[in-house]
Amino acid sequence: PGAEVRIDGTINDYLVFEGLPDENTLIVFDSKGSIVYKTDNYRNNWNAEGLEDGYYMYVLEGKGIKTLKETFVIKRK
Repeated sequence: PGAEVRIDGTINDYLVFEGLPDENTLIVFDSKGSIVYKTDNYRNNWNAEGLEDGYYMYVLEGKGIKTLKETFVIKRK
């Protein structure tokens, strides 16, 4: 799967992965390495509500896919 990761209210309102397997785990970290979001069976429905603009990293693991680790930016305005 690939990801559209910019959350800015005009391009992508949610963190979206193409080809997401049914069994998966998504963990999002802030720039200090603290977990700010974690869920099993993610369904492309996280909008970063309550988080400040800035740089973040996600780790996505799932049955039958290579683990993805990427940084992304939240920029709302």
